[in-house]
Amino acid sequence: TPAIASSAPLSSLPPLNIAPRAARVTRGSSMSTEGLLKWLKARVNGYNGVEVKNFTTSWKDGLAMCALVHSEAPHLIPFAELSSEEPIKNLNLAFEAAYSRLLLI
Repeated sequence: TPAIASSAPLSSLPPLNIAPRAARVTRGSSMSTEGLLKWLKARVNGYNGVEVKNFTTSWKDGLAMCALVHSEAPHLIPFAELSSEEPIKNLNLAFEAAYSRLLLI
């Protein structure tokens, strides 16, 4: 299981109360995809090695997902220590943190 930046087990930490950020997206239109992509680009802007261009190849190394979680809760993801050469580790770390701690998924 991947190490989280906190020394306490995720299950022992209280859930974070994060207000969802509004993304101007309308269901069922091409704008929904474009709007979501625009929002994601803004959330991960400035993260080293992360460039979101689409919903496929931009996410394959796990860094974009880690950056997204890190943008909400930096203490959960040791982003500076991640490598694009370890996509499974990155994705596991991001989804574990998002699921267990941020309650996003």
